[in-house]
Amino acid sequence: MIKLFAVILVLFIASAAGSHAQDPITTVENDGVFCSESIAQISDNPRSTGRIGQRKNIKLNSDPKESYTMFGVVLGTPGGINLLWGLQDKNLGVRLSGGVIFGPCDVAAGFQTNFVYNLQKSKYFEQSLSIGVGLSDGLPSFSEAVYYGIFYSGNAFGLFAEIGLVTTIRGFPTPHVIGHLGYVWRFN
Repeated sequence: MIKLFAVILVLFIASAAGSHAQDPITTVENDGVFCSESIAQISDNPRSTGRIGQRKNIKLNSDPKESYTMFGVVLGTPGGINLLWGLQDKNLGVRLSGGVIFGPCDVAAGFQTNFVYNLQKSKYFEQSLSIGVGLSDGLPSFSEAVYYGIFYSGNAFGLFAEIGLVTTIRGFPTPHVIGHLGYVWRFN
């Protein structure tokens, strides 16, 4: 009981002597553990080894999973209103998008496949480059197009945008800029 009282008294004195308290030391170790240490010096003598410390370890969950899927709805080429599904494994992935719109006189449809290289990713942000190939038919600016090209995409908190420079095997004039804009949730 006396030892407990002495420890409480020493802690009280250390907290009251604010000029002797050091700022918390914060580090992030290799295993993703956030460490915070608070150390207070008890004596005025700088050579004194009488220090009281506290260490807290908190595991951070900000790193994304290595492999995950994504699913969403985007507007744009190839089919007007498209469903998008993707699978990401480390830095490589594949995305499939496609859609069909039934109009009063015509049908717009399309399908696109992208082979993705991830440039940067975190829990809530991702940017990537991809090579893609697609087929689009019936959108107002062209009747049928088979295309391939390079694409840049970004996803922040689910807001997905992709822009690509494509050339065609047949269809709209070459080169041509196409893209997606919509909501894509990453299950990471």
